[in-house]
Amino acid sequence: DTVPTPLYFVAGADVFDGLTWLRFSYHDGMTVYRQNYSTLRYGIDMKSHLVDLKCCWDNYGYMKELEREMRNFLTKGFGSFKHHRELIEKAYETVNEEVGG
Repeated sequence: DTVPTPLYFVAGADVFDGLTWLRFSYHDGMTVYRQNYSTLRYGIDMKSHLVDLKCCWDNYGYMKELEREMRNFLTKGFGSFKHHRELIEKAYETVNEEVGG
């Protein structure tokens, strides 16, 4: 998912599993219904039989981009995240304060 995955990552997780990418689509850092994504990305003329195919393909690209962002975070910090950077950084700082780290 677009919000918790980077949060889990900066908290130390390194394995992610889920089916969100098969059920929804990702748009500008948010998880949205496929039909909404299709309309936002491709307009109202997208044929319904192509929606699932386009969404799966685009989701794969989004996940690869998020993977690059997480890898870059390890050397370049929070600026590596395109979406929700402030939220991710604030969560990281809060956890560090709570655990005394």
